[in-house]
Amino acid sequence: MDKFWLIRLKEKLFSVDISQPMMRFFGIVMAVNYPLYWVAWNPTLSYQGAELDIAMRLLATVLCLGLVFSKFFFRPETKVLSIYWLGTVIYCLPFFFSFMTLVNHASAVWLMNLISAVFFVFLLFDAGVALAVLISGSVFAYLIYFLLYPSFVVELGEITLFDFFMTLLATVVIGSLFSYKKGIIVHEKLTSLRGLAATVAHEMRTPLAVINLEAGWLRSKLQQPELTKEDINAVNDCPNRLMATTNNALVVIDMLLANLKVTPPGEGSLLLIQTILRQSFETYPLSAQESDKINIADFSDFEFYGDPDLIRHVFYNLIKNALYFIKAARKGEIYVWVTQTKKYNIIHFKDTAKGVPSEELPYLFNRFYSKRKYGTGLGLAFCRRVMLDLGGKITCKSVMNEYTEFMLYFPIVKS
Repeated sequence: MDKFWLIRLKEKLFSVDISQPMMRFFGIVMAVNYPLYWVAWNPTLSYQGAELDIAMRLLATVLCLGLVFSKFFFRPETKVLSIYWLGTVIYCLPFFFSFMTLVNHASAVWLMNLISAVFFVFLLFDAGVALAVLISGSVFAYLIYFLLYPSFVVELGEITLFDFFMTLLATVVIGSLFSYKKGIIVHEKLTSLRGLAATVAHEMRTPLAVINLEAGWLRSKLQQPELTKEDINAVNDCPNRLMATTNNALVVIDMLLANLKVTPPGEGSLLLIQTILRQSFETYPLSAQESDKINIADFSDFEFYGDPDLIRHVFYNLIKNALYFIKAARKGEIYVWVTQTKKYNIIHFKDTAKGVPSEELPYLFNRFYSKRKYGTGLGLAFCRRVMLDLGGKITCKSVMNEYTEFMLYFPIVKS
């Protein structure tokens, strides 16, 4: 668990997809903020520590300008850009304001500034990353301060109405300009739309191409003055081939629509698993060669509560993924069997194709996570959501180049 938490934190730290739109905006606002507030508070250079104040504000302004013009210096979505973004935020917010609070003997106005900086960091990042940024920046500030200054004196003094409103203005204006959660929502919507568009385009391209080829072939045959017996049989079978192609496309569309369907937890009909499993394999457009690769062991039927359409599409997703990897690996079969524990009936869905790398297993059920060229990362996330809604769960184990096995846990229905 600790390892997965560290992996997720590292992923968030180096992910710029969500926060990248805010980088340039942050750079513009803060590049104006540092010189503007220096002029507002310190119209002259006749105060102690003026040179240090100017130097630190100048460095912060330069770093923020680097964000404004980052597209000229960094490639988008790279770790270098992520490191620069995080480093700039650490310096400009927790480090700068912690250090200046210490230099100014924890005066009231700098304490207010420090609180504003903390508030700002939590608007930019989620809680885990924000805490990491605040701790690293603050600790670094304290270390630098105590290396430069032998002692620390607290002089809170009195805060003026002008100081109060200037700090309040900065907090309100900057806080209203940024919203991390809003960025997440917009990012996920755009990612979802891109994923669905890519899937529809990819899945529809193949059946449309097949229909086009069949139409061209049929036209060429009908223009011939005489047809052989084989040609006549092929022409008669053409409608069947076209219907199979369109049925395949319709199943894909149904799967996409099922991914968007929401069923409140705890609601559903009392269903029999053998009925759902049989319907899933009968209605999925399998070729004869694909059907030969499916092995379902005999097992005792069991009841569960759920939405029949959603459960069928859980199996559709698993069938589709398994067949994809069997085709890619040019080997493998599908095996389905059932086991039971005190709390669950467990359906095991196993393919012996290429397996899943161990480093990918923690993210397999995450939304939008996919290693396939046209994958959306919605299929397994949908399966997980459906299983959780009916009170169960879905897990996966795999050995590279040997097998991938999904376990679907259905709560035992008490009579």
